[in-house]
Amino acid sequence: MVTYDEVKQKLENAIMQILEDMAYKRIVFANKYMSAVQSFVKSVLAELNNALNAKVHYNIDTYFAEIYHSASMAEIGEKAVKPVYNDETTTIDDRTVIPFDTFTFNPNMYSTYSKLFSDKLSKYTVMFRIAISQSPPEGDFEDVDYVYYIPDIFYSNFEFVHDLYQEIGAYGELPDFAEFAIFAVRPLKVRFVKGVFDYFRRDIDADSVYCDIGSGGIVKAYDEDKQEWKELAYKFVVIAWNHTSYPVEVIINGKPHKVSANSVAVYVYLTDIHLKATPIRIVETSV
Repeated sequence: MVTYDEVKQKLENAIMQILEDMAYKRIVFANKYMSAVQSFVKSVLAELNNALNAKVHYNIDTYFAEIYHSASMAEIGEKAVKPVYNDETTTIDDRTVIPFDTFTFNPNMYSTYSKLFSDKLSKYTVMFRIAISQSPPEGDFEDVDYVYYIPDIFYSNFEFVHDLYQEIGAYGELPDFAEFAIFAVRPLKVRFVKGVFDYFRRDIDADSVYCDIGSGGIVKAYDEDKQEWKELAYKFVVIAWNHTSYPVEVIINGKPHKVSANSVAVYVYLTDIHLKATPIRIVETSV
């Protein structure tokens, strides 16, 4: 015969089981709810991120073309060749002919413009850029990742010898390449860079960024093993000074050359080195 205590115990067990099931289902429900909320938030963030990262389908060449098309050449100091329209009547074989378009210009101005064109074209092949993540000052234009600055001071064809140790207080050092082993000329400490240089400069806020770019010259370096000077031909050399508080990249025909904040860096493209397709940074030091 079932006793009162047994019935009471079964009722208490049933109540506890019901309470446990209710608590468990609350946890399951809460977990499903949190998962749904998390999934929804992630989808919203993904949509926002996609919208914020939307890119205009431009590359640097189309930006150049747009700048060239929209900006007046006179704004950067070029002499304009302005034609003169002649709307007067013309007499041919004693008959008055209806006016037609006639344009004239000053040949001397045209000649001057032609001589300057290559220099101005070179100016647009060199730019400075700073990552947007650095919160840089406003530039000439920007893309998703960088703000770009076009040099506003440009001089060309200056024959010069840079003494790196005298100018920046440091030697450049060429890394150990396989080709060097053939001639046994490692390691090399570069001191002199000789060539014909183009000078580019842009002031960013109160500070300046400028660089010398040389082509087809000689670097003179010291061979510590043999204790003698060596001369190596280079294709290009880039000596860049960055007096700003931002890391700057010098862009030359689309190739970046990084220079840390308040630093000077030297990059060399050697003629005889074929294993290294990218520029060799031989030195970077603070200024």
